Amino acid sequence: MELKDRVCIVTGAARGIGRVIAQRCLAEGGRVALWDIAQDLEKTATSLDPSKSSTRVWSVDVSDEKQVREASAGVERDFGRVDILVNCAGILIHKPIEEMSLKEFEAVLRVNLIGTFLTCKYVVPVMKKRGKGKIVNIASLGGRTGRPGVGVNYAASKAGVVGMTQTLARELGPHGIYANAIAPVRF
Repeated sequence: MELKDRVCIVTGAARGIGRVIAQRCLAEGGRVALWDIAQDLEKTATSLDPSKSSTRVWSVDVSDEKQVREASAGVERDFGRVDILVNCAGILIHKPIEEMSLKEFEAVLRVNLIGTFLTCKYVVPVMKKRGKGKIVNIASLGGRTGRPGVGVNYAASKAGVVGMTQTLARELGPHGIYANAIAPVRF
């Protein structure tokens, strides 16, 4: 029960890696704020925590500052604090560069990079009040090395997440807040 009573926000929690992270946080005794825009988020919450005693659900588009600000305040109100933030929300629109529109390029950056920025921006003050916290940003090997099948928009967004995380680690470390990025790979 390594996360016993720790409050975790997991973005992109309705499915995929985000769902698995939320599930592990609950299995380790954590209380989890599930953030996603997916309509089946409530169903995910019920399957992970049938009693709903350790979860709360927020329908949040992480690229929308107002929604992120309100959800962050809601988590602090409902749980009293945030111990761990896992930025997992992400999208991928893969096309060769000559076929990709500016709108498609920007859409991926808005969710993957700006969404990570916004969640950190509004959760960090909550962590600073307690003088501790952990931020885990989900990056990608595509952001470190470029990878076939991810697209320039995705690679750029995840490279930005890596750079942002490195700077956050230096900026927030003196406040007892640790920031790390992990780069899962699909096989």
